Amino acid sequence: MNKLLLVKLWNIISVSVILFPLTFSSKGQRNLVINGGFDNNASGWLTNASSGYYDPLKGDPGGCFTLLGSISQNVNGLIPDSNYLIFGSYSIEGGPIGSTPSFGVAVNDIYVYEVAPQDYNWDDFSFIYTASSSSILLSLAAEINETSDAYRIDNISMMLVPEPSAWNLLLLGSGVFIYVHTRKHHSA
Repeated sequence: MNKLLLVKLWNIISVSVILFPLTFSSKGQRNLVINGGFDNNASGWLTNASSGYYDPLKGDPGGCFTLLGSISQNVNGLIPDSNYLIFGSYSIEGGPIGSTPSFGVAVNDIYVYEVAPQDYNWDDFSFIYTASSSSILLSLAAEINETSDAYRIDNISMMLVPEPSAWNLLLLGSGVFIYVHTRKHHSA
């Protein structure tokens, strides 16, 4: 292989490796939850008088929502059979530290994450959810399991997880490209 071809090949592979992750940034790294940071209010969320209230000062950072019951949001734009990372922050507002789960996250009214209060600091939750349809009802709740604990929530997000097979496809394509160019020049 001549030196010029190697330089061109190196440039093509380098640009592909750099640009490939950017294809996910517009689709995969977009937060599908509306106003998960609660910086100005609780708009975008389904609330009622017993849900709780917006607090402009106690967030992590900025505002947060203090849960007395539950708060929900319809999340749209999901790709069925794709994995999504659901994560956020929570902090117990009042009540005893105990072993009974009193904070939970539900998808379509089924709890997929429950936790008991460990301390009064901000803690993070995260889990992977595989979408079965193009929309879900995401709910966060305090006082589950007949407890009376209130929680603050903030930074609620849901993002597409890029498939590992996409990286494998890039590497396979690069390998085939190198093989074809190497064989072409050896036979000439």
